[in-house]
Amino acid sequence: MEKLTQYPEKNSLEQFFNQYKEATVKWHAGYKRTCEVIQNDREISDETLALIWYKRDNYVSSLKQGAPSQEEFNKAKSSLRDLTLRIKANPTASMYIEAQQFMQDAKSKQLLKKNYKALLNRAFSAIVPQVCISTVDEGCLIKALTYLNQRFDLGLSLKGNWFELNLAYTTALKKHLPENYDYLLANMATWRVYEDINANRLGNNIQENRPTLEPFFTASNENTMSPLNQILYGPPGTGKTYHTMESAVKAAEPTFTWTNRDELKAEYVRLVGDKRIRFVTFHQSYGYEEFVEGLSAKTEGNQIAYYEKDGIFKTISEDADKYRVTKTVESDRDFDSLWAKFLTELSQKENGIRVNTIRTFFIVTDVDNNTIRFEKDKGDSTHSLSVKTLKAVFNDEREIKGGLNPYYSSLIKHLSAYSNQTDTVHIDRKNFVLIIDEINRGNISKIFGELITLIEPSKRKGAEEEIELVLPYSGDTFSVPDNVHIIGTMNTADRSLAMMDTALRRRFDFIEMMPKPELFNNKQIKGIDLTRLLATLNKRIEALYDREHTLGHAFLFPAYNEPDEDKAFELLKAAFKNKIIPLLEEYFYDDWNKIRLVLGDNQKSDELRFVEEHNEPYDSLFGSNHGLETYEESKTRYTLMSFVGENSVWNNPQAYIAVYASIK
Repeated sequence: MEKLTQYPEKNSLEQFFNQYKEATVKWHAGYKRTCEVIQNDREISDETLALIWYKRDNYVSSLKQGAPSQEEFNKAKSSLRDLTLRIKANPTASMYIEAQQFMQDAKSKQLLKKNYKALLNRAFSAIVPQVCISTVDEGCLIKALTYLNQRFDLGLSLKGNWFELNLAYTTALKKHLPENYDYLLANMATWRVYEDINANRLGNNIQENRPTLEPFFTASNENTMSPLNQILYGPPGTGKTYHTMESAVKAAEPTFTWTNRDELKAEYVRLVGDKRIRFVTFHQSYGYEEFVEGLSAKTEGNQIAYYEKDGIFKTISEDADKYRVTKTVESDRDFDSLWAKFLTELSQKENGIRVNTIRTFFIVTDVDNNTIRFEKDKGDSTHSLSVKTLKAVFNDEREIKGGLNPYYSSLIKHLSAYSNQTDTVHIDRKNFVLIIDEINRGNISKIFGELITLIEPSKRKGAEEEIELVLPYSGDTFSVPDNVHIIGTMNTADRSLAMMDTALRRRFDFIEMMPKPELFNNKQIKGIDLTRLLATLNKRIEALYDREHTLGHAFLFPAYNEPDEDKAFELLKAAFKNKIIPLLEEYFYDDWNKIRLVLGDNQKSDELRFVEEHNEPYDSLFGSNHGLETYEESKTRYTLMSFVGENSVWNNPQAYIAVYASIK
């Protein structure tokens, strides 16, 4: 690494930081005063709250336009005070994640106009300056830490979110600085290091070793909070389904980082195996019964039995609700733990489990689709109970009167026998993700029903405006937990964004994914510039149709990724034959004149054209006495040049180059 051009070489980190003392005297005094005020104010007065969350410059960090207005601050004051007290009581990595969620929810509830990420980081810096330094921008922090890590061998991995980076850094500083070294000076010196790097006063030989993705995986690998509801939308071939893997992992495990696609995929597979990520595709016949709940029929002996069947969204919501908050529970008081032990025993008993009632007994034979099937001691007919009703009775949320009461109460008494196997279980909050592919192909009103209101962040379970309702088939009360993320994909070639259900559009964050020809970095295959080729095709499609029907970069990925040029050219040819041409035919409804314009054939010489034009005189088709009232004497028709044969135009690289060569 190059030596300092302004400062003399320092052999130790202490010496290096000390050179910033004189330049930070005034800042140090204000910084120290701010931190002391916050630490000594146990109740967090309005003045202290404003110092943390409103003032543009509080000597910890200057936010300029990155702070809320007076109106926003007053509106969110109560919630911000509560968050501040929680951070002071528990300044940990998990609290940082909760605080990020708070800021996102505050935006959703319109308490704040933006998700003020730097503001949140500054709050942590002011409240716990021993852990979090004053460099509140993550990019700036990484740049400074990269330099210090390389120069002084701090042993940092530079992985994790902003808080985790700070925690690792301040922990490393304790090993490299004297025991009583002024941590505020270290914090300020780190920012000065960033400024010196930008001004090239420390040399420019800095290699950032922050984990990066392969070239085409363009979505961010930073630990930003994922929206509860989001839709990735764009034309075909822009990587929407491909990128749902990243979005789902980031939503389920916000602190997870990766260095390549294989690591990301392994984490995705693990989360799918744990049923924390689930996948469904909407289609025209998909409905409420499959998504939320409905009735299903099953033949048992000579009888048809009907039972309630939960849909994928209700199932994942109920599973997520168990992990909505971090808690410790006693298994003998928890229905799910006792029920799990009952099911384990049932799986080991070939003849079922005998449950005694006051006068007789019944045999539980199996449990399926939340239905408990049992046989009485007399008779050969099969009867059923509801697992959900059993749980509601167990939790004193429902009272059963009538003929089924003895069976429910006896089964609950049987479950209590497992309480002598008491376990203390610690449950951490976990996020769950439902991926809905082709969300625009379904009838949203039919599928979501009343849940279109419940998925709104401000109406989720745990929110201030929480709403729960009674489901029509089961009669269960239901609300959507705030740890269920919904990620949809939408192909704009199938339906315009403007045609989407208005209620759905209002409740989802829409993330546009458009073609990115620049990803090919002007790579050439037999002289064919992939960037210019795709860009030109899309400019013409947009002019003749619209931008929502352009061609995605994924169509040319196979050719780009193939190192052998001959094979790459064959893959390019296959992309045109099997993907691009059929899609153009669909877009323009066999209007071959427009297709030839997209391919640039009207600007090519005859031997380079992909579409051949034929003029057929009406007289040659029908004779001179045809009686047709036409404005022209001939009919123009088009045929696609054959892909077969060595002399096929599709085998000529110049034909592809000519698609864009005439465009300046």
